[in-house]
Amino acid sequence: RNFYSHLNGLVDTLRKNFQYIIVPVKEEIDAQKKFDTINNRGDKLKNEDLIKTRIFSLLYLDLEKEIGKTIPERKFQTTLDDFEKKWSDMRERVEIKSKSKYRFDKFLHHFVVIYIDHKSKTEEIFEKIINYLDKPVDSSQHDGKKLHSPKKLIDDLNEFSKNFEKLRDPNPKDWGKDHPEIPYYLKKIKEYGSEICYHTILA
Repeated sequence: RNFYSHLNGLVDTLRKNFQYIIVPVKEEIDAQKKFDTINNRGDKLKNEDLIKTRIFSLLYLDLEKEIGKTIPERKFQTTLDDFEKKWSDMRERVEIKSKSKYRFDKFLHHFVVIYIDHKSKTEEIFEKIINYLDKPVDSSQHDGKKLHSPKKLIDDLNEFSKNFEKLRDPNPKDWGKDHPEIPYYLKKIKEYGSEICYHTILA
């Protein structure tokens, strides 16, 4: 009785103290954009946070479908945690001062330019990555066919970040004894802020 009394009180509070507004949208990406616009009235969510939320929501759905087929139910959460750790390690490689010391959204932009759309701008990365995940692997395929995998995207970004760290924090052992000049030039690129070079070098 106490539980239901408390629950009714909570529901009543929601009914009386909150105003619900329907915002119609044509596509899911419009919903994401509108959410970001509304959210910007407070502290702005960064593009990379919105991207992560979308990738991991799709990852969650994919893993749910795989329960009992490729992953046991008891491993569902640990698998999610593994991908969360990959994402966390990747951000650390890119952002930490002792490592790459770079903005994460700019790092994502390099990835988008190389793998998704070479004409995209930094402010378009959210839309480009979301559209990429929502499209079939083969552009000639139709609805119901295999879409780009959020798991593969996280794995690809993770590997990409390891290579990126070698460019931003060059260690001679990564480049071999025959090329001692490479770390020197990579440090000069960083020193001069010639970040546009990273697109080509990473590609």
